[in-house]
Amino acid sequence: MTPEQFMELLRKKHSQLYSAIHVTLPIKIGVKAKNFFTDCFRRGQSPTGQTWPVTKRQLSGSKSAASGYGPLLSGRTHLMRSIESHPGDANVTITNPLLYAVVHNDGFDGTVSIPQHTRNLSLSNKRKGKKTDGKTSTVIKAHSRHMHIPQRQFIGPSPQLNDVIKKELEDAINNIFKND
Repeated sequence: MTPEQFMELLRKKHSQLYSAIHVTLPIKIGVKAKNFFTDCFRRGQSPTGQTWPVTKRQLSGSKSAASGYGPLLSGRTHLMRSIESHPGDANVTITNPLLYAVVHNDGFDGTVSIPQHTRNLSLSNKRKGKKTDGKTSTVIKAHSRHMHIPQRQFIGPSPQLNDVIKKELEDAINNIFKND
């Protein structure tokens, strides 16, 4: 094929290429990326394949359901299910809108200020069988807590995902040019 023939073929396939790059591929790649990150989350690994640190809950040896879940997992799996794909014009963005997602993805070690608040005593004490002496709530003074949350990255760069994206791009381009 001469360069002139190739340029003519590109002109013919321009609309199909444009549609694939700007519309179809961002949607397909977004779904694959979301599934990839969700799978990493379920396995308890970062996108690069590094295993997350084990939690105290897992080491407790308890027979409760909670001790059987992996790191960052619970019965509701809210953090994992909140991973979203936002396809755009020739791009796709993977996000998690939950406020605490950034803390778990990047890790945190610092002091947190806790404002003064009221704690309802009646429900917790009834469950524990304690007498409340007529008190239904107590005021908790403002204080600070030191928190250490290890990094458990679940969204980020990944060589494996790059390979999946590259294959998807190659397949789409090959399908467009296969007919000629």
